[in-house]
Amino acid sequence: MKKLLAILFSAVTLAASSAMTVFAEPETDTQTPPITNIIFAQDDDTDINGGLLTPGEEYRFLLQYTTAGSGDKVDNAASDFTDTQMTGNKFLIETRMGRSSMESFKIAKSGGKYYLIAKPRAVYPTEQNDVEYKIRLVNSKSGDVLHEKTVAFRVGFPTISDDELFSASVEEPIYITNDAPVITEQQFEDINFYTSGKAATFTNGDWSINVRVGGLKDRNLYSTAEGIPEIETRFEDNLFRFISFPANPRFDYTAKVTVDVSNEFDAFDDKFVLYRYEDGVLTHMPSEYDHDSAQVNFSTKELGTFVLTNIALGNSANVGGSTSGSTGNNNTNTPEPNPETGTSAPLSLAFAAVLVSLTAGAAAMKRK
Repeated sequence: MKKLLAILFSAVTLAASSAMTVFAEPETDTQTPPITNIIFAQDDDTDINGGLLTPGEEYRFLLQYTTAGSGDKVDNAASDFTDTQMTGNKFLIETRMGRSSMESFKIAKSGGKYYLIAKPRAVYPTEQNDVEYKIRLVNSKSGDVLHEKTVAFRVGFPTISDDELFSASVEEPIYITNDAPVITEQQFEDINFYTSGKAATFTNGDWSINVRVGGLKDRNLYSTAEGIPEIETRFEDNLFRFISFPANPRFDYTAKVTVDVSNEFDAFDDKFVLYRYEDGVLTHMPSEYDHDSAQVNFSTKELGTFVLTNIALGNSANVGGSTSGSTGNNNTNTPEPNPETGTSAPLSLAFAAVLVSLTAGAAAMKRK
């Protein structure tokens, strides 16, 4: 009997030992492998590394990573950043170049995933400006850098290609799209040569501009037909049609501008009154309406924000609110607050270190 009990006891002890071993093994498997690379997935066709970001647009780049495999092998399958990778860690962002071109640049969580969100300022330059950021993933307690990445891109608008610019004959209008609205000084010089110094016509289908271009520098002909809420709210009984050139391009010669109103003339009852909107004020402009062609024609040397309405508002009307238009060819480099810390870039990391130190000190005093 004693021998049988000894055998049973040995079996129970062996089983318990085996069970403990089975349950203990996962402890080594729960350790998160080190991150070998941080990846910013493309937003549609836009790459944050070397890409061109359009002013006023917001871009969201999904944050992903790769980890080290067994030994020196690297697992190249990218995974999405989640709270697991962020536990005990944080991102620090340092501006290296082009701060004035950006409205915001930050990493934020959305739908359980992390994104790099970049939004260039809504200005309309003719140049493409270089922007560069350094992004560090650091341990929140120690401040140790776990991984760092530098991203460099450009902000601005593409230049219209020479093939598109000169594919039509001299007599045909040059088609302008917002995908490539910039015309360079050299291109204007070539256009002026082909037209023998006479006026050239530019169009986007809804408007056309006929003007001599000799001697012009670079110009951005980006346009929009978006409504202006403060005007629509201020004059609720009016109908409106908006034509805006936010870069406010100016010509050396008077331009003849034509606006297609074929979609509006019935609703407007053939009544079109033209205003220029600037600094919160609508100022009346002379214009002519041609019923047969369904076009409104006017002349100007400077494009901007134009408003067509069916009820006259007098020689001028104060709308109130903010200034219309934009700063146009704004290529300044005025320092702006750091999107992450509110401080200038050179001080951002130092400020973060001081903040961590003060927090730790306060916690120590509380424990005492």
